[in-house]
Amino acid sequence: MERAALLDRLDLAVRSMGGSLRAMEVAADAKREVLRGIFRIDDEIGRAARGFPPLEPALREMQLEVNSMTMAIKRNRLDAASEAFVRVESCLERVKEEERNLRPSPPAHRR
Repeated sequence: MERAALLDRLDLAVRSMGGSLRAMEVAADAKREVLRGIFRIDDEIGRAARGFPPLEPALREMQLEVNSMTMAIKRNRLDAASEAFVRVESCLERVKEEERNLRPSPPAHRR
């Protein structure tokens, strides 16, 4: 799978999980949906790491933040989960930036 598609899938998983997290603030029974979103992010991180190994260190850092969010959700610490989600989003932006930096430069035009 093309690495841009891998990152798009990861981005979609993070955004989707964020919506579930906000829903959990309103309804306590949404916890299962939030955990499903976290598991989806886990899957997408693994897929991206296998698909593009140079991004693995940044993805590993993101995985640590996702794990932190998982523990907060399981302990019903919504404030900590929300803080962890902000860090997950920040990690996602770093992963995207690293991916852009790894793209080959376009050839220079000669005159």
